[in-house]
Amino acid sequence: MEFLKEIGNGRVLFDLTEALETVVAGVRDYPQQQGSVTLKIVVSPMKKGEGDRVLVDGKVSSKAPKKPAETKVFFTTATNLMVRDDPRQMQMGL
Repeated sequence: MEFLKEIGNGRVLFDLTEALETVVAGVRDYPQQQGSVTLKIVVSPMKKGEGDRVLVDGKVSSKAPKKPAETKVFFTTATNLMVRDDPRQMQMGL
């Protein structure tokens, strides 16, 4: 954890904590779905000939469960249009 606190002046650890909280909340709201959090740490050489120093950066990404889209029922007409009311059903003149 100390290492993560140092990357990006604590930004990576903050992002990781926030992403995890969001995913957990999504899983609790929609238990039939799952979520994920990914932490990517990139280590690059500083410059040629400076093998004792490296640049370290981190990135957090997540995929939280979301409310499923509502499915609606439509009827099709003889001309292939989609309508909400059954075209075969008589309309009452009220």
